[in-house]
Formats: sequence, structure tokens, C-alpha cells
Amino acid sequence: MKALPLKTYMFHYLRNSQTNSLKNLHYFDSDKFFNFVKKYKDKILTKNNIETLIHSENKTLLDRNILLTFDDGLKDHFDEAYKTLNNFGLSGIFFINSNSIMTRQMDDVHKIHFLYGSIGWQMLSNIFSQTAAEFSISLEDYYDYENAYSSYPLDNKNIALVKYAINYKLEADLNKKIIDTIFSNFSENYIQSSFYLSKEEIAEMDRNDMVFGYHGHEHIPFASLNKVELEKSIKEQDIFFKELNICNNKVVSFPYGDETSYNIENLNVLKKLKINLA
Repeated sequence: MKALPLKTYMFHYLRNSQTNSLKNLHYFDSDKFFNFVKKYKDKILTKNNIETLIHSENKTLLDRNILLTFDDGLKDHFDEAYKTLNNFGLSGIFFINSNSIMTRQMDDVHKIHFLYGSIGWQMLSNIFSQTAAEFSISLEDYYDYENAYSSYPLDNKNIALVKYAINYKLEADLNKKIIDTIFSNFSENYIQSSFYLSKEEIAEMDRNDMVFGYHGHEHIPFASLNKVELEKSIKEQDIFFKELNICNNKVVSFPYGDETSYNIENLNVLKKLKINLA
């Protein structure tokens, strides 16, 4: 039987519009997700299909051709994605950042998500520029006009420039200082540990045929890491999977995911580490 073209749908936040407290956060409505899965339950890949896709040279997936993936190891993925998929006997690939799950502390990228979800991108971009100036940093020095506009085409130009500077251009230590300063002013009553999957939830998902993959030990663009740093990141995730006795399928989703988030050197490292699919 001829394989159908594979369609991949990637999700981050899955939330109920009535209970979501971060009103400016970009998310996919959980009821719509349930209805989507129900409608396409005969097309969405099972665990066996996913393992064939990752490991077999024969990529024939019979009549199933919809792959669902979930990035960042978020609590939403247990509460909404896993419970819905498990209800229909289906599966997806969950790409997790192990550091945030181990430490129960939010990665910088998710602190940014929390902040824009709370106050909106326009206000956050203004506060970020002002806070950077307090550290004697001119954010404009980090603007990358071409890549910012192509990476964030749906944002207005100023917000796109700020987002790209935060995610790609600012030195890590400076970026963290600014983000932590702003975050401390808005997160007094927020419980960071509730943001991510727990080890127990991951183990349950694994037992019930969900598939896990690499998304970096920390949520950092692979292109910003040298060969040694990227190898260390992947190996730290290997240790995490082994400690939880999670099946390691050697599949990667690049943090941020656009064409500037990885490079040829990264691909060579992944090939050396015998990654099956990226």
C-alpha cells in the first residue's frame, strides 16, 4: 500500500479558555484539540506507527498519516494531550527539556511566555528594553532585522525584533539577568513547579504508549551551542531518560525550530550520536 504524505502538527500550550489564567498566552483550546483528535482518530499515528517512522527504512504507515508532536514538557501535555490520546488509543511524540523537569524551575523562555501571557507582548517589549537599559544594555544593538522578520512574520516589527534578540542574540548571562528581574516583579504567587510534567507523569505516559524525544537539556537554540556543549546537552538527556527507564527513540525536535535555530555542525553532532530523526 502506498504511504500517504505525512502531516505533522506541533503543539505547545493546550488550555481551556474558561480556566486559563494567562489571557495573552498563545495556546490551542483543549476542547478543539479533543474534537480534532476525535475527528481524525483513524489518521493519527499510534505508537507502532511512530516507531516505524523513526526506526524503519520502510516508512509505510498504512492509512495513518497525521503525526502529533508536543514541545517543552509542559503540564498541559499530561492534563490535555496525553489523556485525550490515551482515550482513543493513539500516541504522539513529546519533546522535553530535562533540566526544567529535574529542577522544577522555569526555563528563561517559559518565564518570557508567562510574562507575555500576563501583560502582553507590547508591554513586555517596552519593559524589557527599559530593564536592559538599567543594565547599560542597548537592546537595539542586538536587533537582527532580516532574521527577526522572517522568524516572526505574524508579529509587528518591533515585537519581532525584541523576541529575536531575546531568543537568539543576547548573551545568555545578560538575558537571564533581565528576564529574572522582570519575572520577579510579576510572579510572586506563581508556582513554577506546576508548569511542567513531573517524573511520575512522564513514567505514566511512557507506560501508556506515549513516545519521548530530545528537546535539549535546556531550551537553548542548538545553533548557539558548540560541539562539546551540544553533546553534553544530549548526553544529559540520555541520563534523564535512563533514570526514568524511559524508552529512548533517539528523535530530536530543535528548540525554537526555525532555520536559524540549528546548523550543519549541529547535524553532524546528532549524526555522531546516532539520532534517528530530527
